[in-house]
Amino acid sequence: MKFLIGSAILGCALLVPVTLPAQEGEIQQHEREKQKQEQQRYYDRGTKDWHDWNADENKNWQRYQQENHRQEREFSKASKRDQEAYFKWRHQHPDEHHDGDDRHPEKR
Repeated sequence: MKFLIGSAILGCALLVPVTLPAQEGEIQQHEREKQKQEQQRYYDRGTKDWHDWNADENKNWQRYQQENHRQEREFSKASKRDQEAYFKWRHQHPDEHHDGDDRHPEKR
């Protein structure tokens, strides 16, 4: 009986180090995906400038979709025509801290 209990404890102790790296890997992958989404940039051909896609821009995209009775979808999956219409709308609806110029610093 003691052998079975000891074997069970040893088996559990050996499984813990295997599951922890798997969880850490999932967390790291989630962080990379989050950073990639935060770093996404889109070029606005109409005004020849860049838009950094971040949480604030995403909120504005959702607002645009609601105000214009559009089906909700991710910006990256929207058609080019819808993206261009959003950029036009976005320049007409700037944030208080947004000057409408999201270009690369080296291009200013």
